[in-house]
Amino acid sequence: MCKSISIISTILLLIVFISCDSYEFPHAPYPVAETNSVSDITASNATFKAHISNYDNTSIIDHGFVWGKNPEHSVSSGKVIDLGIFQTNKGNFNATIEKTFSKDTTYYVRSYIKTTSLTIYGNSILFKGIE
Repeated sequence: MCKSISIISTILLLIVFISCDSYEFPHAPYPVAETNSVSDITASNATFKAHISNYDNTSIIDHGFVWGKNPEHSVSSGKVIDLGIFQTNKGNFNATIEKTFSKDTTYYVRSYIKTTSLTIYGNSILFKGIE
C-alpha cells in the first residue's frame, strides 16, 4: 500500500514538472532595469553599467545609479548619480563615478529608472574599493 502511494506521488510530481516547462511568465507592464558589472575601478573612480529592457513607449523621466554600503539602498538612502530623461527606447547606459572608494570596503550599486508613476530598481552588484 505504502509503495503504491509513493509511486503514484512520484508520477504526479513528474507530470506537474513536465507540464510546467512550457509555461512562460508574462512580461512586466513597465520597463526593467538590469545592473551590469562595475568596471574600471581605480582609487578615484568606477564605471557603473546597466541595461533597460521591456520598454514600450513608457516615458522614463529619470535614470541613473544609486550606491553605498547597503545592497538595498534607494534614491533616498544612497549616493545617487542622476542621468535624467532616457532618450532611447531601450538599451545600455553607464556612468563613471569620480569618488574615492575605500580600499577593501564592500560597496553595492544598482541602477534605477523612474516613470511618472514608478521607481524601478535593478539588481544590486557588489564591488570592492581599491587604493
